[in-house]
Amino acid sequence: MAELKEDNNPIWQNSQRVKAELLAQGVEQEDAEYLSTVRVFSNQSGDYGSGVDGLAWASDKWENDSVIADNYMNKMGFYFGADKSRWGKK
Repeated sequence: MAELKEDNNPIWQNSQRVKAELLAQGVEQEDAEYLSTVRVFSNQSGDYGSGVDGLAWASDKWENDSVIADNYMNKMGFYFGADKSRWGKK
C-alpha cells in the first residue's frame, strides 16, 4: 500500500511525509525510502514485553510519567520490514 501512488491512499501519503522528514534530517535517499515504508515496530528479537507495567507499578521511583514513555520508546524502537538484511534494526 505504501507504494500505491494515489491521492486517496493515506498510507502512501504518510510514507511520503515520513520520507521527506527523514531526508530533511540528513538520512540518505535509499534509507529514507525504505524506512518510510516500515510499519511494524516492536522489541528487539527475543525480548518480550514493553517494560511499561513494572514502571507503572513503581510510581514511587519516578516523578514524571515521561519516564514510562521514554522506556517504551527505547524498548519498542526496533523495526521489521521487507528488507531482511535490516530486520530488527533500531
